[in-house]
Amino acid sequence: MRSSRIGTPESDPPLGRAARTRHSRRGAGPARQVSSHILGSLIGLIIVIPTFNPGDLIAGPGIGSVAIGFAFKDILQNWLAGSPLLLRRPFRVGDKIVANGHGGRSSGSRTAPP
Repeated sequence: MRSSRIGTPESDPPLGRAARTRHSRRGAGPARQVSSHILGSLIGLIIVIPTFNPGDLIAGPGIGSVAIGFAFKDILQNWLAGSPLLLRRPFRVGDKIVANGHGGRSSGSRTAPP
């Protein structure tokens, strides 16, 4: 028979549900650590820079997202218009296509320039 010493893993009983819960609450979780770092940084910025307003941090990305939205408007519009053409493939190679007075023969469809 093996002898076990007190405090070794062999002598400790298996962790039950209550013990696991107690041990998991011992340290601060990642979300708590991140939020405390953010809060501490905001308080530090307010102390160091008295004119700093935390509301500017919320308004800045909002204005930026509007600018990005306008920049990508044409790209997304063309992508949404071309997606059904690529999925349904209404034209075959050699078909004659006329649109707004301009015409030509299809030579194929591709998703990227050569």
